[in-house]
Amino acid sequence: MSPWSLRRNTSDGRRSCTPLEARNGPALAKILRGHLLAKRDAVLAERMLIVAGMGREE
Repeated sequence: MSPWSLRRNTSDGRRSCTPLEARNGPALAKILRGHLLAKRDAVLAERMLIVAGMGREE
């Protein structure tokens, strides 16, 4: 289970609504999840460049 996932599985296998979805609906939750994933990917890409010696120095 990814720590980036906004949904959680309940013990009986159903997917429960998060507070985010309960307030705003699944569409907005999906958009926000996509934003979080994009942000994570950007950070990972930057780290890989630093490891490869091509990124900006800390």
